[in-house]
Amino acid sequence: MRTVQTPPLSSDSRSRVAARFFLASALLLLSLWIARDFLASLAWAVIITASLWPVYTWFIRKTNAAEASNLAAALFTLLVAMVIFLPIVMGLQQLAEVREPAAQWIKEARESGIPVPGWLGQAPIAGDYVAGLWKANLSDPKAVATVFSGIETDSIGGWMQAFGGNLLHRILLFAIALIGVFFLFRDGH
Repeated sequence: MRTVQTPPLSSDSRSRVAARFFLASALLLLSLWIARDFLASLAWAVIITASLWPVYTWFIRKTNAAEASNLAAALFTLLVAMVIFLPIVMGLQQLAEVREPAAQWIKEARESGIPVPGWLGQAPIAGDYVAGLWKANLSDPKAVATVFSGIETDSIGGWMQAFGGNLLHRILLFAIALIGVFFLFRDGH
């Protein structure tokens, strides 16, 4: 029995070009699928860098740091991180401090209702109307219980734990964006 051997495809064969194109496209799509979580961070790095580029060039001129591009880019990236991150950290600290008093306030509101503030009835135009709505919906403990029915004060700790995990994920993505900002500032000339 005789076997028929087919000749190998030439390097300019249409089928070889099509196969290379298909494999390259598949690899590109696969790499984009793997990097999909980081693409938003990299897009934010481009946006932050593009919006702060005039300030960065002014910073380089004022500090005479043109020769030390790594140092200038690192300092400016650190400055960007502080300007973006410090207000968020301060807000989260305030949220953590208010967690227990807020849970206690919700518990008391469920038990005794929320009294109408004295100034509300004196507000111009709709003060009496809003005070009446308040009495009907928030002064009655049963009504308050329905308003706050979705909030379980006992599960606030679990909610905070889930929030903390999500926050750590966002911090990682922010760090990736900052790495991109650094490289874009350093090599953006």
